[in-house]
Amino acid sequence: MKGPTMSLENLASPTAPATKQIKFHQIKSNFFRAIHADGAWISVHPNEFIHLTFYNERAAIATEVVHNLTETDQLGAEDMAKRLTKKGFVREMEVDVILNRITAESLHKWLDDYLKGSLKTTKMEMM
Repeated sequence: MKGPTMSLENLASPTAPATKQIKFHQIKSNFFRAIHADGAWISVHPNEFIHLTFYNERAAIATEVVHNLTETDQLGAEDMAKRLTKKGFVREMEVDVILNRITAESLHKWLDDYLKGSLKTTKMEMM
């Protein structure tokens, strides 16, 4: 959720009384990363924390391959008959985001507003 953009409308009036403020420094943890999500698995903890586990989906990849060696002991073609692969697809769980009720409601409202179009995002705001 982005903060307000720089514009004349967002500047405080010079005659307006001072507003109480608190500054937050936003830093990335050592484990911060961008991920792609095809979906989410949601569960509720007994203390009502919501676990939102994001995953991506892909076809299963080979777990074992065997290659023939050429006459000069160079790597040759794969022996496809010996390839071991899981059947079906894989859901690779990427990250589990744990939310309390207040945070979940805030995120729900923001997403709902965005999807209904009441939040307008410009290319400049996303940079």
